Amino acid sequence: MSSTTGSIVGRVIDANGNPVSGVNVAVAGGAQPHHDIGATTNSDGVFRLGGMLPGSYDVMAHKSTMTGSAQVEVSAASPSDVEITLA
Repeated sequence: MSSTTGSIVGRVIDANGNPVSGVNVAVAGGAQPHHDIGATTNSDGVFRLGGMLPGSYDVMAHKSTMTGSAQVEVSAASPSDVEITLA
């Protein structure tokens, strides 16, 4: 039985490359039906957005306004990685 969802795993860093904790990260649009998925970065600046349908998503980090993009594909391989830098 194969999975029908994927994940985006990423890291939020500042302009000096240091991880930023406590940043709210969310996706909007894409294939998700009628709701956004979100997470908060840990002490290493890492977040994981799971249970996502395949498709393209805008990834938003909220401590300041920042965005990135990610593609979700269902596979046994590692989840999509996205890195967002705080300006």
